[in-house]
Amino acid sequence: MKDYGFFKNRPAAADRGMKIIIVGCGKVGIALVEQLSQEGHDITIIDKDAKTIHEVAGLYDVMGIAGNGASYQVQVEAGIADTDLIIAVTESDELNLLGCTIARQV
Repeated sequence: MKDYGFFKNRPAAADRGMKIIIVGCGKVGIALVEQLSQEGHDITIIDKDAKTIHEVAGLYDVMGIAGNGASYQVQVEAGIADTDLIIAVTESDELNLLGCTIARQV
């Protein structure tokens, strides 16, 4: 295939990483943030505790939003429309299912 230079400045898909939203900043959420940010993915975290969001966002190169991860408005603010993957790891199974169901609808 001939290279016409259309995507000369655009990194290959493997180099860009995925856009990921992680709902919940407990032990599992922080472990995921650590691992996935090292792999070069664009991560946004959502948690109800603003202090935790501030600490995690300051420690890793991630965006953070304080709010309910099962809220449509919060997910829109986090950029759910162009997100590749959402991971819900809160203490509540119901919240995790609801958040993923809302994301799937979008």
